[in-house]
Amino acid sequence: MNNSDHNNLKEKILEYLNREEQALAMDYVDFTGKNIASCTALAVDAARILIKEGKKPCLMYCSSKDIKDNNTGSLLCPLRYKDKISWRAHVACACNGYIYDPMLGQPILIETYPQIAFGVDIKMKQLVSETNMTDFIRRTHLDLFV
Repeated sequence: MNNSDHNNLKEKILEYLNREEQALAMDYVDFTGKNIASCTALAVDAARILIKEGKKPCLMYCSSKDIKDNNTGSLLCPLRYKDKISWRAHVACACNGYIYDPMLGQPILIETYPQIAFGVDIKMKQLVSETNMTDFIRRTHLDLFV
């Protein structure tokens, strides 16, 4: 990939991340406090952008089960939403060592993502491999969301 192609991809994925970050900040929960955005659908949207540019993304996840000393059943609480929402697990798109999650609006190193996003030190695990990503999108009909 030449420098121009790299800059074009960077602009496309950053535009997507920034647009979705702003939408999530405004509308992530409804008046009942229920989630109205699917992290998996958002991860697939990011993966599709990367695939169109010749990249090989995968889906990764983290789980509240992996929080050390989690005897209280703590959930993953995104720091940026200040306890408005919480999850047992969270899915995000990853590619070349970075997580592309609209929740944060910019690529974040995989190793630092859980601490930055949730304030916990847990490992991200692969959910869908690079080689299975296109087939996953097709078989789950998540391509209908984009």
